Amino acid sequence: MVETTVVVPVYNVELYLRECLDSILNQTRSNLQIICVDDGSTDSSPEILREYAQKDHRIQIVTQANAGLSAARNNAYELIQGKYTLFVDSDDKIHEDLCQRSIEHIETRDADFVCFYHQKFPKRHDDGNYAFADWPVGDVATIEGKKRILNYCYAWSKLWRTSFLLENKLLFPLGLVYEDNPHHWRSVLLAERIGILPERLYYYRIRPKSLCQSRTAHLMDIIPIYQKVRQELLESDNYETYRNEFLLRKFDLLYRHYWNIADPHKEEMAEQIRSVLNEDEVRFLSQYHNDLPEKQREFFLAIHNKSRLSPPSFFFRTRRYVGTIIDRCRR
Repeated sequence: MVETTVVVPVYNVELYLRECLDSILNQTRSNLQIICVDDGSTDSSPEILREYAQKDHRIQIVTQANAGLSAARNNAYELIQGKYTLFVDSDDKIHEDLCQRSIEHIETRDADFVCFYHQKFPKRHDDGNYAFADWPVGDVATIEGKKRILNYCYAWSKLWRTSFLLENKLLFPLGLVYEDNPHHWRSVLLAERIGILPERLYYYRIRPKSLCQSRTAHLMDIIPIYQKVRQELLESDNYETYRNEFLLRKFDLLYRHYWNIADPHKEEMAEQIRSVLNEDEVRFLSQYHNDLPEKQREFFLAIHNKSRLSPPSFFFRTRRYVGTIIDRCRR
């Protein structure tokens, strides 16, 4: 039986694909099935996949018309043979012991999935969005423990029991970026035990031209994405339990995305935010909350009341200026 299935969505990554595949093929725990889903690439990525598949029987190629990352991952589900499943983005790479260490941990802890840390590259630095030092170590089986990892949404940051993925039909939402978020929240809610492995085993490549680094209208996808998370919380009767964590996360992301999006899209994004603010959220914003930054509270109340928006902080003004310069240079 295959021990681990690695799902690799591929789209126009000819510059990085070899490095990604080499890091997977060189795993010290080598009983692998590697499903590479070509999402309609128009560069030499398909040729690279065929080259590697001819050399290594563990690689299986699936081809689809361009439909996005979620569709590529979902289309691999029916082919998964491994006891465990790992998602790897095709411009990233993994530590040679990722499978070894994470399988040892998931089996020792009898977990539904295990989370490991990541490292950004090529410039090595910590990801300031995640306070790894404050995380529980070992495993999480309580509500309070789950709350501490709700923000770590990446699908590639985990090794899953395949049975947990398939039995719970943990698919990714189609047609939107930030697709990892509802998948992660639902996984955390459903899991009986989550392993926490405090090792940086995944290397996340920073690419200025990648979709998640751009300032396009796709940034507005964060709005329907968190409507999906809210719906999941309501349908699973978990909204009140995780209300504060959900609202703080949602407001933080919407605030950041608004100030990062290109100016021509700002009015539309403000209208979309206003349209989804509900009475409970307005009440939350109107009440003093230690963990909600005052600048965010004022921002969303201004949107709700159709008032003038306060200018962003120096950090966001600087980021917008740099982004504008980059956009001009690309033209």
